[in-house]
Amino acid sequence: MKFLKQKDIAVISYSPLGRGKALSDPILKKIANRNKMSTAQVCLTWLMSKGAIPIPKATSLEHLKDNFAASEFNLSPEDVQQIDKISIKQRYVNPPFISPKEWSK
Repeated sequence: MKFLKQKDIAVISYSPLGRGKALSDPILKKIANRNKMSTAQVCLTWLMSKGAIPIPKATSLEHLKDNFAASEFNLSPEDVQQIDKISIKQRYVNPPFISPKEWSK
C-alpha cells in the first residue's frame, strides 16, 4: 500500500466482504455494535480508511444503501488497530484466471 500511494496508484478492493464471510467475524461485529453500524459498513469504512476503493456486491436496494452509507462513517484509531490485528490468513475469493498457481495448493 505504501508503494502504491507513493506512485499514486489506487487499490480496488474486489469482493471486500469475502462473499459475506467477513461479516461473521466477532471483532468486526463488536465494532459495528459499538458504532451503530452494520458489519459490512465497518469493513468498507476500514478499507476506505486505508485508501482502497471497495466494490462490494449488493443483492438488494437495502444492501446498496447500507454499502453506500459506509462513506459517511469514520472509525476510531482504536477500532482501526483492532481490525488491523485480525490475523485470518485465508482467501475467500480466488479467481483462477488471475491467481498464481501457488494459491491453489
